[in-house]
Amino acid sequence: MSNQSPQWQTGILENGFSSLASYLGLAPGQAVFANSLVVNPQGPSQRLAASDDLEGVSHQYVLGLSGQGSTALHLPLTPAQTAYVHTYIAQGTLHEVRPTSDSRYYPHASVFATLDGDKSLAPVLSGKTLVNSYVTEDVEVVAKQHGGKTLLGNAHFLNFVGKEYLHEQSIPGLSIPPGVVIYHPHQLHQKLKDMQHIIKALGRTPEQTRIWVKPTSLSGGQGVSRAEGATLQQTLPALKAIDAAYRGCGFGPANPKALFEGLSYFMPIVLEVDVGALPGIKQVVGEAGVQAALGPKGITHIETVVNRTRNGEYIGGAIPQEEDKPLTQAAVQAAKPLLTKMWQDGYRGYVGVDAIVAEKHNGELTAVLNEANTRLTGNSPLVGLTHRFAALSETPKHALSASFKFALPARPGDAFAHVASQMNGHLFKGKNSGYTGIIPAVIDVPPGRGTITCKAVMLANSVGHLQHLQKHMQTIALPA
Repeated sequence: MSNQSPQWQTGILENGFSSLASYLGLAPGQAVFANSLVVNPQGPSQRLAASDDLEGVSHQYVLGLSGQGSTALHLPLTPAQTAYVHTYIAQGTLHEVRPTSDSRYYPHASVFATLDGDKSLAPVLSGKTLVNSYVTEDVEVVAKQHGGKTLLGNAHFLNFVGKEYLHEQSIPGLSIPPGVVIYHPHQLHQKLKDMQHIIKALGRTPEQTRIWVKPTSLSGGQGVSRAEGATLQQTLPALKAIDAAYRGCGFGPANPKALFEGLSYFMPIVLEVDVGALPGIKQVVGEAGVQAALGPKGITHIETVVNRTRNGEYIGGAIPQEEDKPLTQAAVQAAKPLLTKMWQDGYRGYVGVDAIVAEKHNGELTAVLNEANTRLTGNSPLVGLTHRFAALSETPKHALSASFKFALPARPGDAFAHVASQMNGHLFKGKNSGYTGIIPAVIDVPPGRGTITCKAVMLANSVGHLQHLQKHMQTIALPA
């Protein structure tokens, strides 16, 4: 821990991971980026993305980010091996995914657990610093086995993971929703009483004050639910949804007799007052994600993306335009105290801080922090692609990302080709399309649903062109 004030600068990912490596204080050629968490090894899925020229496939966080001097690991897993894959490593195909020993937040399977003792990564990791999305114990072990190291140690990394991190801080100027953290199921009734006291202290009625119920470490809004009040009866549907989300990740049997019964792991649950229900707030006007890199000398603000959510679930983002500046500036000001504290506490790596921006009754904008994601986030492909291809084309880009659904083809392995074939001339083709078009950056095949989920990044030279690309996706995709 340090009381030193970090330097603050702005930066862009014009050279992809090479730019990011420099912001993290890593020399050219010394960084290896990976995103290796496998949450659910039970069902089929694909996470594929086009390379810059669409001649190959790569991972969402690699797409458009790879620059000279930095490496991104790839790992091809078959659709039957995992339902939530983050890393593909070109050296070989995984035939087995085993759980890692580190289970503080996830009883997850990690691709690095499988690579324990595998010598094929030695040429990639030897003498390098591995920048991984989630630093588990096995990640550290494998990096050291191959002569490398991790940017941040597992024990230190875990101090910053989870939505409860915000509620554990006492930082002057930190703006977060009032709330409580449930660390164990037996605390549920007492924590609900504490939440009711907090709401009463705000001059509100607990039964008539909206709150959010959030599992601490599930990503993308999974399991997040809103309750219309803070009583057990009102929060029970949300708690049941979280219970189901935990079981969907393999944390326990599918048909329990009671709430949270039989769970092998219980991640903390955060209860927060809805920002729109806070005193002095007229209305919520938007959400934003502050993207930054925390390096040895300080903080590099890379971008602030306008987030788009639906019922608490992240569904996409947009590169801000001129009219978005008041919203993004409010988000950055709110994020600075938290980013400074994280840097002083020793966090090093990429982070995305989400903020809800609201208008007060006096017309002023204020931002309240929602969470800090200590990893490459859902906004990372959008930011990386926009910065890199704007630099290559020397033209500012209008860009957004969004999720769409398509019917599953007869052969699920052809999911990427199936989606790409429907772009009808709008498919991104690098220089040949003027660095504009639709990029099917992430393609998931959820088990048993008969659909493909495609997270697309759309790059355009004008607002009108961007709207045209979005309309095309809406036309060819299944109804939302």
